[in-house]
Amino acid sequence: MVPDAKIPADAGYQVPFAERIRREAGISAAAVSFITETTHADEIIPNGRADMVLPAREFLREPYWPHKAARALGLKDSVFFRDRYRNLARYRHKRYQLLTQVRQLGG
Repeated sequence: MVPDAKIPADAGYQVPFAERIRREAGISAAAVSFITETTHADEIIPNGRADMVLPAREFLREPYWPHKAARALGLKDSVFFRDRYRNLARYRHKRYQLLTQVRQLGG
């Protein structure tokens, strides 16, 4: 720890670290830290600054951020997520029906 260190807390302040690790060590690196804007996240990978973008806090704040980001970038919304949740609801309903039948049979 360096008690007098001044660490900037700007949007994407750790992206340059990922960029340097990627360039100098030749390994994959992820960009993190205050990546909340779609356009910011979208410029990191194409510009070779990181191999992956992890907007973790933004996912906690807004679980549907990937869908909103896709729409903001003019990309077709992913059907995968919607179908996945729809399938989950069907599974839960089927499970509930089966458990009800088992209980009625005295199980």
